[in-house]
Amino acid sequence: MLKKLIQNISYLDNYKIVILFYLIDVLISSIFSYLLFKNSTDSYKFSTLGEEFFIAVIVAPILETYIFQHILINILEKKTNNLNIIILSCGILFGIMHIYNIGYFLKGLISGVIYGILYISIRFKKSNPVLNVSICHSIYNLTAFLINNFF
Repeated sequence: MLKKLIQNISYLDNYKIVILFYLIDVLISSIFSYLLFKNSTDSYKFSTLGEEFFIAVIVAPILETYIFQHILINILEKKTNNLNIIILSCGILFGIMHIYNIGYFLKGLISGVIYGILYISIRFKKSNPVLNVSICHSIYNLTAFLINNFF
């Protein structure tokens, strides 16, 4: 089922896939933030807004995409060709990296699954999955940065 979903998604243009996955991530994050864990304030604390922007919007999306999608998916594909295991593993490890509290962990797990599916969908098209997932993740983090600091 996941393989069929990836094949269907990969017929879209890259920018449409990135926007679709960004919107899914925002929707799920909104559900977590405003319905399930609305009083949760735990997260990584930055010294300045500039530091937060640089790390959260630029550095983290590139590094996390490279580690939790590119490297991890390639390693796991050598062990199994079960996409469900590969994608869930990416999600769990991504969630562990965001384990400030249970809400962040669950949101991170889901985002990791979303980014894993996005990575494989873009790669299926023989395009640049690291770039596209990093852009999606960066736009998501930019949205969170702007909301958390200016609204």
